[in-house]
Amino acid sequence: MDRALSGRAKNPQCDSVHGYLAETVEKHFQPQPVKNVRINCVPETKPLGTAGGFLNAIHGEKDNPQAWLVLNGDSLATAPLEDFFQTLDDGKTEGAILGVRVPDASRFGTISQNERGELTGFNEKKSGAGIINAGVYLFRANVIEIFQRNSLSFETGCLSGIDRQRSPFKVC
Repeated sequence: MDRALSGRAKNPQCDSVHGYLAETVEKHFQPQPVKNVRINCVPETKPLGTAGGFLNAIHGEKDNPQAWLVLNGDSLATAPLEDFFQTLDDGKTEGAILGVRVPDASRFGTISQNERGELTGFNEKKSGAGIINAGVYLFRANVIEIFQRNSLSFETGCLSGIDRQRSPFKVC
């Protein structure tokens, strides 16, 4: 986590918001802060899942960023992110999900996309090659308002209710 935050610290508005194990993260960074990164730890009083933890952590946030970058805390994906961040430049795309092609997707659900790279759905686990969700999300701030506050999952909660024709999400 230290290396990831240090790499993003070039952006002076970089925040790191933590829900799950917030106390542990806070204890780690208090004596050794990362330059140009504000660590905001909001403890979860019960397991909330990735989406629920994120929504809980930003609830009441006073800053109004243009976009939110969300990373699952229990996954690691190495990938060039330039195209990922540029997806919001077109003005129409509401968000992006990092997909990783794996030779055997039987342990994971897969992502479906159309010929333009837009998310069309999430699929249950199945054997064979596929593109899986790497747990890295980028959302325009305005789309957060339509997420269900009590959702635990981006896949089955937050993103399932979005009109993808009007608000496309890219798979990168």
